[in-house]
Amino acid sequence: MALQFKAIVLCGYGQKLYPLTESTPKPLLTVANKPLISYVVDWCHQSGLSDILVLSPSSFSNQLNPLLRSHGIAYETVDDDKSANWESGDWLRHFSSLITTDFILLPCDIIPPSTLPLSAIVQHHTTSHYNTLITSLCYYNSFDFGTREGPSPCTSIYDKTSLSMITPPTDSFDGMELRSRMLWEFPNLTLSSKLLDAHVYVLRRGVLDLLLERPQIASIREDLLPWLSKWSYQSGLSKKWNHALNIPEDPFSDAIKYSTMQTYASEASTHIPPQQRPRVQCYIHDPKDGVIGRANTLGGYAELNREQLRQHRPQPNVKTVAPGSLTSENVKVGEKSLIKMSIIGRNVDIGKGCKIIGSIIADNVVIKDGAKLDNCIVCTRAKIGERATLTLCDVGGDSDVISDSECCLVPDITSLTLLIS
Repeated sequence: MALQFKAIVLCGYGQKLYPLTESTPKPLLTVANKPLISYVVDWCHQSGLSDILVLSPSSFSNQLNPLLRSHGIAYETVDDDKSANWESGDWLRHFSSLITTDFILLPCDIIPPSTLPLSAIVQHHTTSHYNTLITSLCYYNSFDFGTREGPSPCTSIYDKTSLSMITPPTDSFDGMELRSRMLWEFPNLTLSSKLLDAHVYVLRRGVLDLLLERPQIASIREDLLPWLSKWSYQSGLSKKWNHALNIPEDPFSDAIKYSTMQTYASEASTHIPPQQRPRVQCYIHDPKDGVIGRANTLGGYAELNREQLRQHRPQPNVKTVAPGSLTSENVKVGEKSLIKMSIIGRNVDIGKGCKIIGSIIADNVVIKDGAKLDNCIVCTRAKIGERATLTLCDVGGDSDVISDSECCLVPDITSLTLLIS
């Protein structure tokens, strides 16, 4: 059964993925030789969600549009100069006329497990209490990112019984304000420093009307969620802003107004119980049910590729140029070259006597004779010179690494810059 929701997929610049995004748009970076955005599109389609709208800067159009057209997906862009500093709230406001139903906001860089259908999150939202404004997908990190950057540590507070989100996952800080009213309304709170925000949100259409009334809200995660979460224990906020959300009246609450028990009816009119206030709720994915992650940092990108490689099951009786690795079509490998635990893209030319261990090689890369790569990421159309030795290095697209060079990535990456012309 098709979901009656519109999926909005946001494609950002991916600053934390530099130099990978230097010449390749973030949604087209490949994980296990498949474009990132294809994982999100497949996730929607597998749950019967066909109304999909992809939003991106206009500079992505030439490369991204052909892929989306082949999937029959609606695509809109905004000029780069205008959208350079936009966040999720700004994008939703700009395209609000195209969103007429409840909707799901998705990042272009998430890779979910097969055990977590998008429909399960939507069902959790639709079957929850009538006053749920947003359902946010949260998950526990399953990766060790090593020397590469991973997601920022987060701190969050939620009610384990109702799954009401009191403080959404936000970057760690030294102090946290805990109001006495919040503790009174929710006496059994759980504080977590391990939950991560997947940036997957199921939202009421009325939340978009609220965004239009409050243009100062830029980020869903940093601005909107913390503000809306306060509504569950600060009744004044919901009274002030309910008009923008058009939340239906609770039938039980409406009946209380006409109760013959005057004292109880009077109290009910002045105090809104927590369970009747607008709220944000979380859907927490159990890591035992499959690994989920976002390729929005270099560490996340590398680990998700490795996770897909671990899940890859080679077909029996099918010869491959690199046993234990994942290779695409038209890969040339010279004699005496060794490839282990790596992902090799299309049209890659690997010379003689090369050694590639635990690396991710994108499409149309040339690796010349005698080169050695250990735990590296090499982007599309890059060239690695003869006998170059790279360890823990990330090479941008269309780059040239000079012959006989040696580099090991350390916090000061200027050494790598010297190798690339």
